[in-house]
Amino acid sequence: MDTDQLKIKNLLVGIGGSISVLAVPSYLTLFAHFFKEVKVIMTPSAARLLPRETVNLLCAGAYTDEQEFSQEISHVELTRWADGLVILPATANTMGQAANGLGDNLLTTAILAYPEPIIYFPNMNERMWRKKSLQRNIKTLEADGDIVVEPSHQMAYEVASGKMRPNYTIPSKENVMKVIYKQLVGNVQTVSKS
Repeated sequence: MDTDQLKIKNLLVGIGGSISVLAVPSYLTLFAHFFKEVKVIMTPSAARLLPRETVNLLCAGAYTDEQEFSQEISHVELTRWADGLVILPATANTMGQAANGLGDNLLTTAILAYPEPIIYFPNMNERMWRKKSLQRNIKTLEADGDIVVEPSHQMAYEVASGKMRPNYTIPSKENVMKVIYKQLVGNVQTVSKS
């Protein structure tokens, strides 16, 4: 993978309110290594799980609904700045709103304003993932030209039960980078930090 092609690109990352938000800092650190700049939009529920101030340390700017509106943090300006938009983790709620053209927070309005394909990395409970309405929303997103990456099926902590259970989680950092690279640059076989 020719990472020099990513060094000239800006990546906008949307963070949904899933428990896997706790793993996002390691992904942001990796993105910061590969991209020119990385900015983040957090849903209100994501900001309750992981403080915006913490995320802000790992990127060029982290934004939430609670900040005062300005040109710099408007959904339109953020999407004009971005060469790629990734939703990680993508919750059923965020994907449902996106599939149905709804925008009730900064992230979902940014999704509506972004003109290129968006990459979604879902993370959710096994029952939610199998729900017909969610699968219908995923088909709608894909029909609209977006990319919904199949999550990893593995044992993960489930907040609802407080136990480890089979769940659908975001892929490894290496696999996430492969998907992003393929979308923004072209085909890729391996990912390495050269």
